[in-house]
Amino acid sequence: MIRCRFFLLLFFLHFLLSGCQQDENCIALAGHNDQARYCLLPTAQAPVLNLTQEVQIDWKGQTFTLLSVLESGTNATTMVTLTPTGQTLFSVRQDAQKVALNPAAPLPSGFEPRALLALVQLALWPEEKLRAHLTGCLRLEASATHRTLRCDDAALLDVSYLGRPESYRLQWYAAPLNLQATWLPDVKDDASE
Repeated sequence: MIRCRFFLLLFFLHFLLSGCQQDENCIALAGHNDQARYCLLPTAQAPVLNLTQEVQIDWKGQTFTLLSVLESGTNATTMVTLTPTGQTLFSVRQDAQKVALNPAAPLPSGFEPRALLALVQLALWPEEKLRAHLTGCLRLEASATHRTLRCDDAALLDVSYLGRPESYRLQWYAAPLNLQATWLPDVKDDASE
């Protein structure tokens, strides 16, 4: 049942994002508006992160729950997505040369891993690095508890932080996709506090 729902979500992401890429590391955030394209930040600008999150995705009245393990640093960013029971579904890795998808199960043709990395970057990467990298009509408004990415006056993406930066709600209006990522501390973090 979990895999069936997951594949439905992947089909949606594939449908939404297929045909939107013109640059190898860029995605359209608002349909086919070329001015509203986000290009992934190079890994040399990535913050050092190592975190596990429970991710709830709401799309068209359906909710999907996944686990995400994210590791980033100046050499690479890797995100592994798992079922709630710990089965690996796929991993996405960005290094200096490319973005690579490594599925553990068959994925829809044209599945776009750059979209997942773009959402993570827009939610978690430092505001000043994002702001310096935006092009076209894209503009970032940010506070300690909220970020909004706009194209001119239209909001494309909202991120609201839930007490700590690793936990957030994200709304991507073009999708329409709502996502809530909740930080799951690991045993080492609990023992050190």
